[in-house]
Amino acid sequence: KPVFFKRGDKEPQNFDLIAKYNIPVVEGKDMDELVQNFEDVIAKYPEVKSVEKFDITQIKSEIDATLKKFEMIKPALDYKF
Repeated sequence: KPVFFKRGDKEPQNFDLIAKYNIPVVEGKDMDELVQNFEDVIAKYPEVKSVEKFDITQIKSEIDATLKKFEMIKPALDYKF
């Protein structure tokens, strides 16, 4: 059950998709308010819409280029899985 945590210091991209699928949004001015708002959401979790399938053929080259751009990023040696 997804919940979107909205950060106060960032404006979310594609917020229209979050609304389209009725994904609940949680925000708060401090950690106490954030936790309380999250607990309120999970106590009465709304019905979310199923994600529509779509053909990625048209954007596949853009996805490939982005993945290639960041392929050199590796986890730190001390990172534990």
